[in-house]
Amino acid sequence: MLGNCCLSSYVKRASVSQLLCFGLAIPTALLTVNTLAAQDHRQGEFQDQASSQTAARGVPYDWSHRHLIFSHPGTAEDALKKGTYDHWFQTVNDSRFQQQQVRRHHNQDPNAWQREFGRRREKEYGGLWGQSLGSNTAAVGAGMYPAKFSFDSDNLNCANATEPDYVVYNTSVAPSAAQASVIAFDNIYTTTCTPSNAVPTVYWSYNTGGTVSTSVVLSEDGWQAAFVQTVGTKASLVLLKYRASEGTSATSAVTPGNVQTCTSTTGSCATQAGAYATCRTTNTTSCELELQFSNVGGATPNDTNSPPFYDYKSDTMWVGDDSGYLHKFTGVFKSTATEVTTGGWPIQVSTKASPILTGAVYDSGASGLIFVNDATGYLYSISAASPTGSVLASTQMECGVGFKDPPVVDSTTEYIYDFIAYGCDGTHNSYINRFAAGTSVANPGYGTPLSFANGGANNPNTGVARVGTFDDTYYSGNGTTGNIYDCVDGRIYKVPVALGSVATFSTPVTTVGSAANCSAITEFYGTSATTTVGTGGIGGGNGNTTLPVTSTTGFTAGPTGTTYYIQIESEILGLTTVNTGPSTLTVTRGALGTTRAAHNAGVAVNEIHDWLFLSVLAGGNATVCTGSCVYNYDILGGTATGTPAAGLQVVGGTSGISVDNSALNGGSQVYFSFGASATGTIKCPNPSGASSGGCAVQATQLGLN
Repeated sequence: MLGNCCLSSYVKRASVSQLLCFGLAIPTALLTVNTLAAQDHRQGEFQDQASSQTAARGVPYDWSHRHLIFSHPGTAEDALKKGTYDHWFQTVNDSRFQQQQVRRHHNQDPNAWQREFGRRREKEYGGLWGQSLGSNTAAVGAGMYPAKFSFDSDNLNCANATEPDYVVYNTSVAPSAAQASVIAFDNIYTTTCTPSNAVPTVYWSYNTGGTVSTSVVLSEDGWQAAFVQTVGTKASLVLLKYRASEGTSATSAVTPGNVQTCTSTTGSCATQAGAYATCRTTNTTSCELELQFSNVGGATPNDTNSPPFYDYKSDTMWVGDDSGYLHKFTGVFKSTATEVTTGGWPIQVSTKASPILTGAVYDSGASGLIFVNDATGYLYSISAASPTGSVLASTQMECGVGFKDPPVVDSTTEYIYDFIAYGCDGTHNSYINRFAAGTSVANPGYGTPLSFANGGANNPNTGVARVGTFDDTYYSGNGTTGNIYDCVDGRIYKVPVALGSVATFSTPVTTVGSAANCSAITEFYGTSATTTVGTGGIGGGNGNTTLPVTSTTGFTAGPTGTTYYIQIESEILGLTTVNTGPSTLTVTRGALGTTRAAHNAGVAVNEIHDWLFLSVLAGGNATVCTGSCVYNYDILGGTATGTPAAGLQVVGGTSGISVDNSALNGGSQVYFSFGASATGTIKCPNPSGASSGGCAVQATQLGLN
């Protein structure tokens, strides 16, 4: 018979005592797992208490965090009962899962959530800024993302910090002394970083010797970057150990101090890789290592659409090329980097008419597979451990322009999701196709499909389906609840995770079609304002709809057709009116299935949102913005339809949209670049203010201002 410790109704951490209670022998190594618990006490929901002694480390965000995700893995007790403890333990100790938890700031325990974020979060002020990326064609690129690094998830670090937070933009143009290939900005928080300093400032700006047209990825400690650059039609993986204050703008770039280059004709790259490994530890100069892709089919391949995917645990990187091959690099950030050319690597994945590969996504969960799409419209799986003979292909799913974006992999549920604009059925509808990672993508070759029933003239073969996203209900649940949102031809669709139906959520454009192509949709659960319950508190009775608060600063009632919500302890309340004299909030009680309750003075009050961010290429017609626009939607509450809460006019749509944390004094931001050159009518936001050239942008999650 189990003891009392095993009968708790809801176990929130796999403590040593709990595991021993189930008769499990716990190796010492498992008690010192590398965890983010010291940064965010919510990790205690998943980690052993001993892990909380581990030193805090920073939080990277790049394209890959949009494509490898984790729904809630449940508790240790649940996993033990189901016989899935090994998978659970692997998931909660995965660096990417831990990074996701820190970014999302979500906890199933409302009181703990309030204690943490009532203390840390303050009003979200305007944070809009723009900076030049250089030439008129400079841009991060459609489907590509800026990379953001926060050195401390509890604090916002400005340029005067030893380790400032920063964001990196690639430029997609050939570099020179007058044009950076990659540029980073620090001092990025408008209301936290001191007014005496420019916001933002250039952290570094480099001419790395080639065109960087795909997303940058960052090391776990934030001190190195990796990306693919091309010279002519030859691609190289580049590792960069940057140094602050090198280069002063996108048009005043420098070459890193120590550049090591290894081409496909060099032979072994051990000397160059070793020199880079030594250089990066000295911290006296910036360092660059260029590893040209190994020959495939007798020539060095190009890479125009596949950013590198990094596995933090094994220090391994995978990247595709335009010839359909997948390359593997080991020892990337922590050892001596090398491309693996034995054991089946590089592996030919696609032999189709257009074999250009997207980014590859490694499932660090049970399957151990790598998933990648190609430009002919196929999904592939490859064994990361034994690639030879392991390549499996779906049937053709995208019969228009092919896949531009990688699939999304949920490493908790082991499901893969692909987003199709122009399907291969008779009427060419758009689809979401879901596959189980543990089974062959080739059987059946189309997984579980759901048609949007939108075939016809308004869904041309030139349409692009960028990757969709999940709501917070999905992330906080077990992967079977919540909704998927996807945008095709300017129309946003809402799809239950069960894939049972599809509905139009919003059409923020005048004319549906490929001229109104969308960016990928980015979701983020965050908080825009915080205060405390005022004098006298509020009762739990039916008539108690006026909430006294210490301050109403930053609180906003939603735009027409949208309800914003606040949370007090375990109760969620609809926010109807913000009153400044005296400071009160008019509310509806017990919203979103929560129970009304009395709340004492001094208890934290937070305004909460589940945001969607996307851009449309042209034709936007929402009240908040027309033309080419970035929009945000608050989907908290799961309404059937939505109205943009805010909009920002851009040029040529945008790149992928990266998110910041939810943090005090301006740390709740999004990052992107214009898709085309700024104009005299739509200038790059200040402090740039430029009427031409590429434009890097930061904007607030709440107001895009």
